Parts: sequence; structure tokens; C-alpha cells
Amino acid sequence: MIQRRIHAERPPSPALDRTPNPGHSVQSSVRSAERDPVARTTDITSFTEHRKHLRDHLRQIRATGRPLYITTNGQTDAVVLSPEAYDELADKAELAESLAMLDRSQEDIRHGRTHPAKQALRRIAEELGLNLDR
Repeated sequence: MIQRRIHAERPPSPALDRTPNPGHSVQSSVRSAERDPVARTTDITSFTEHRKHLRDHLRQIRATGRPLYITTNGQTDAVVLSPEAYDELADKAELAESLAMLDRSQEDIRHGRTHPAKQALRRIAEELGLNLDR
């Protein structure tokens, strides 16, 4: 049984949409928050339902591109993503990490926490026990 929960700048509705389904339970919700103006859909299912309908759930994840949250006793235990969604998320995380590193580097430059490249390379080589003078 597929269940959908809608959250769009209002408290969650206790009523669930009982849409015809392939016989398994996936709860779907759309959220919109002030800090995230883009509404997102979240699919949620229990571990038991996921175990019973794994193939259908994987098909759904591939078709929709949305993650599937798997719960046990109402608590999220895992999130299943399509390979494309995972790659996109990993790329965004890598970009965010790179931008944060650039911000820290610019902060170091502004505060004079830098060394000439030759001096830095010599220090690194020395720490590694390498001799740069040949």
C-alpha cells in the first residue's frame, strides 16, 4: 500500500492518500521549509515492508529518482538512493568541501598564515626524510 503525506508550509495532515498500489506500503511526503523553498518528496517504508517488496522498491527508486527512507519502530535506519542520486549527492558534497577549503585558504592568506612554496616543499620533504638537493 502506498501512502502519501503532504507537508507544504502547514502541519502534517493526519489523513493519508490511499492511492491504488501494487500491494506494498510506501509513505510519501512533500516538505517545504523556509530555509529550503524547493518542495521535496520523501518516500518512507518500514523494514518489514521493504524486505517483502525489495524489487518493487528498487524499481520505484530508479523510476522516481527519490530516496527511500527505511524505518524500524518509526525511526529511520537507512536511506536507499539510486546510483545517479548518490553520485549527484557525492558530487555536491565534494564541491561543498572544495569551496570550504578555498574559503579557509583565503582566510589564511588574509591573516598572513602562508609560506613561500619552496619553503613549504622543503619542510614537507624534510618531514618525509627526502633530500631535494641533488
